Amino acid sequence: MSLALLFLYLMLNMFRMLNIRFTNVKQAKIIHEYKNSKSRLNKTTANIWYNKTRKEKRLIPKYFTIKISDNCRQSINTQKAVTHYRINQEIKFLYIKKARLNEQLYKKHLECAATRTRIWTSIQQIIDNNLQGEMQKHYENLNKKLDKLNNSHLQRTKRTAQGHRQEFYSRTINLTNIKFTKEEQELLYKGLQYNIQQTNKTNWTNLAVETE
Repeated sequence: MSLALLFLYLMLNMFRMLNIRFTNVKQAKIIHEYKNSKSRLNKTTANIWYNKTRKEKRLIPKYFTIKISDNCRQSINTQKAVTHYRINQEIKFLYIKKARLNEQLYKKHLECAATRTRIWTSIQQIIDNNLQGEMQKHYENLNKKLDKLNNSHLQRTKRTAQGHRQEFYSRTINLTNIKFTKEEQELLYKGLQYNIQQTNKTNWTNLAVETE
């Protein structure tokens, strides 16, 4: 049995207990559409909270990131900008969806209140109680996703920190008893291909003039 049929079955039993009877199928359909619209609105609101929390904590899932060929600063900044833009666009889309569902739910509410004027408050309470358990499970799933993203983010941070603490071998090893000065040591660090700047010819000319 599908969830929709199960919900209708439970509602009909509750309505029988409250001595509520539908005169036609259209009234039951309108109430079922109201329940679906409110369920979608609640889930959209929960998804907005989930994405905003993820943005504040900087928890980015793998499907949000793009692969880059190099690790230069420009590429990393571009990757961050694209990820930030995609999250903002998703939140913006969810807000648009929420506004549309609010309008749809308001129209369904007016239709239900017009058809079942006396008992609409009781029907609304039954729907809210049914959706409360559904949304509780939905928020539990969202919190599990946040915990999973947080754990993966901490592991990624640890690997990055360990990579930064990596020690490299010294470029020069002194096997003699000669002690080099700081300037000489810095010159040796530049490697064998470093070109020592030659003195300018004018300096030799000035030196020759001064000695005469």
